[in-house]
Amino acid sequence: MVRPMKLTILFVVGTFFFLNVITFPPVMGLLGELTSPGFESTELDDLDPSFRKRLTNTVTRLKAEGYPVWVGSTWRSKERQVFYKTKGWSQTLNSMHRGGGEEPGKRRAKAADIRLNIPLIYLPIHAAFYHRLQKTALEEGSPPTTRIACRK
Repeated sequence: MVRPMKLTILFVVGTFFFLNVITFPPVMGLLGELTSPGFESTELDDLDPSFRKRLTNTVTRLKAEGYPVWVGSTWRSKERQVFYKTKGWSQTLNSMHRGGGEEPGKRRAKAADIRLNIPLIYLPIHAAFYHRLQKTALEEGSPPTTRIACRK
């Protein structure tokens, strides 16, 4: 028979492992793609060229500082944006993620979701990263309205 202490340890370790897996940004992105309507691109080519240059510079600087950066979303379909608005994850249907046309090669989004590529349960590391991301993005010429949003 398994002792209660061993069950507690197994539960804690299992929960920790589970939270590490499901809060890892690429896993969260995959789950979002599987469960959300519409389409969301992660391609830098779907960004407006001037914004893409600033974003690339920002990401390059953060990677040079040792941050494992992950670009989670660049361009979104109208259907995906409506879904995010309905869920309360976006405040508008006219997101900066919606620039340009619908097909590849014509998309010109002026927004990207940038995340630290480690599980979200390590909140102090994420807090330091987002503070540094905000500062670096401003230094690279992103507007002062650059904001970090968390889904509810």
